[in-house]
Amino acid sequence: MKKELFVTVPFSGVSVILGAVDEAQMIRKTVYAVLETCDSSDIAEFVIMQSQKITSGCLKSINDLKAEVKDVPINIYVESKPCVGMAIRDGIGYAVGSHTALLPSDFGIHPGCLAAMIKESKKHPDRVIKTSRWMRTGSFSDYGKERLAFNRMGNIFLSLLFGTHLSDITSATQLFPSELYKRIKWQEEDFPFLLEMTLKPLRLGVKFSQVPAVCLPRVEGKSKNSTKKTLSYLPTAIKNRFVKRKNIYE
Repeated sequence: MKKELFVTVPFSGVSVILGAVDEAQMIRKTVYAVLETCDSSDIAEFVIMQSQKITSGCLKSINDLKAEVKDVPINIYVESKPCVGMAIRDGIGYAVGSHTALLPSDFGIHPGCLAAMIKESKKHPDRVIKTSRWMRTGSFSDYGKERLAFNRMGNIFLSLLFGTHLSDITSATQLFPSELYKRIKWQEEDFPFLLEMTLKPLRLGVKFSQVPAVCLPRVEGKSKNSTKKTLSYLPTAIKNRFVKRKNIYE
């Protein structure tokens, strides 16, 4: 990527994006885990993207969080469209931190990884910091052998297709410079955006770092993932592999 396209901004605080659908207890657990494992001065805000289909329990939970947490602002917004990709894109647009992080609100990835991402981002503020469940053995809990093999093969395929060292491209849990992502021309509105948000920066030549993460089984709410949704990654991958760089960045 040409240097003049993106000016590095020093790390001064991260906006943490969380989705809120039906994770009434786990979103609370996630917020408090972040506050316990990170320095509050490093957290600019929590950006909670409220689903148009949010349950009453989850709605009460996020409003309680807003009233309870005093050290870090909790800002709640309603997604513009009922799609996971648009909710995240909206959240990136609202973010005020120098950097933004996307965390799952169902505790599917242990939020303790955020402290490691922040540490790495302070050293390399121009990089996207991704989590990888493949950096350490035993990072997948209750994942299933077939699903695990499918994940591994998919990530190997993507790493070869894009010529990258990344071992877990399909992990959406990551931290990135806010201005960089605000200026990328995103296309996906639903599940494939979770892949697009890694592939387009790769095509631009943005540098990446990885930190290990632990994958945990869902204990609350319905999974938003499915085999059909995962297969929708393939056309997104092919399309973004050959997109012209000049058509990616505003």
